[in-house]
Amino acid sequence: MPILAIGAGISGAGSILGGLFGGKGASQAGQLLQNTGKQAGAAMGTATTNAVNGVNAATTAGQGTIGTAVGNANNTLQGIYNPLQSNLNPYMQAGQQGVAGLTAATAPGGSLSQQFAFNPNQLYQDPSYQFNLQQGQQAIQRSAAASGGALGAGTQKALAQYTSGLASNEYQNAYNRALTSFQTNRQDTMQNLTALLGTGQFGTQQSNQLGTSFGGMMSGNTMQGGLAQANLGLQGAQIGGQFGLQGTQAGQNFLMQGAQGGAAGIVGSTNAYNSILPGLANAAQGYGIGQMYSNMMSGGPMNSQAQMGGGMPNYYGNSANTLNNYGGSGTDSLYNSLMPGMSASPVAPAYNPGVLS
Repeated sequence: MPILAIGAGISGAGSILGGLFGGKGASQAGQLLQNTGKQAGAAMGTATTNAVNGVNAATTAGQGTIGTAVGNANNTLQGIYNPLQSNLNPYMQAGQQGVAGLTAATAPGGSLSQQFAFNPNQLYQDPSYQFNLQQGQQAIQRSAAASGGALGAGTQKALAQYTSGLASNEYQNAYNRALTSFQTNRQDTMQNLTALLGTGQFGTQQSNQLGTSFGGMMSGNTMQGGLAQANLGLQGAQIGGQFGLQGTQAGQNFLMQGAQGGAAGIVGSTNAYNSILPGLANAAQGYGIGQMYSNMMSGGPMNSQAQMGGGMPNYYGNSANTLNNYGGSGTDSLYNSLMPGMSASPVAPAYNPGVLS
C-alpha cells in the first residue's frame, strides 16, 4: 500500500479517535455539571427548609416565653390585689349595712318617716314635771301645817293653783324637750347611717381604684405581650420568607448552571462527533486510493471512463466492498477495524428536558 494511502488512513483514524474521545469527554463533563447542579440545588433546598424550620421553632419558643412572662406578671399582680381587696371588704359591708338601715328607716313606719307629735298627757309622765310638782306640793303642805291649816280649804286651793300653774308653765318646756329629743334621735340616726354609707363609699372607691389600677396593669401586660408575640411572629415570618426566597433563588441558579453545563456538554459532544465525519471521509478516501493502487500494481483493468470519474473500475465494486456506498456498511467495517467494539455512527446524546426538573 502506498505511503500516501497509509498516511491518509492514519490521519483519518486519528481524527476519528480525537472526535470520539472529545465527544465522550464533553458529554461526561456536561453530565457531571448537570448532576452537580442538581445535587447543589437539592442541598440548598434542604438547607433552606432547615433554616426556615429553625426560624419557626425559635419564633414559637420566643412567643411561648413571652406568654409565660405575661402570665407570671399578671399572677403576681393578682396576688397583690386579692389581699388589698379583702382588706376593703369590711368597709363595703358597712356601706351595705348603711344602705339597708337607711332604707328601713325611711320606709313607712321607720324612725325617719315618723312626724313629731306631742301628747299633753306626756307632761304628767315627765320626770322634771313630777319632781317640781312634788316639791311644790310639799312646800305648800309644810307651810299650811306650820300655820295650823294643813288640810284646810285654803291649803287645797293653794295646791290646785300650784298644780295648774306648774302644768301651764311646764307644758312648753315638756313640748320643747320632746321635740329636741325627737330631733336628736333623728339626727343621730341619720349620722350613724351616713357614717356607714361614707365607710361603704370609701371602700367602694378604693376597690374601684384598685380594680382599675391592677386591671390596667394586667391589660397592659397582656397587650404588650400580645404585640411582642405578633412582632416576633412577623419577624420570624419575614426571616423565614427571606431564607425561602434566597434558597429558592440559589437552588434555581444551581439548577440553571447545571443545565447550562449539560447543554454545553451536549453542544461540545455534538461538535466533537461531527468532527469525526471528515476523519471518516479521509479514511475512506485513503482506503479507496490504496485499493486502486493495489489494482493497478496487480495489472487490473482500467478504462478512461473510470479514470474520468476519478475512481477505479471496481471502486464501488468488489474491490471496495468495505467502503460500499460511503457512509454505509463499508464505513461500519472500516470503523470497526479501527475502533473494535465501538459504534461507527457516534451521535450526540439526546437532550432530555427532564434533567432540569
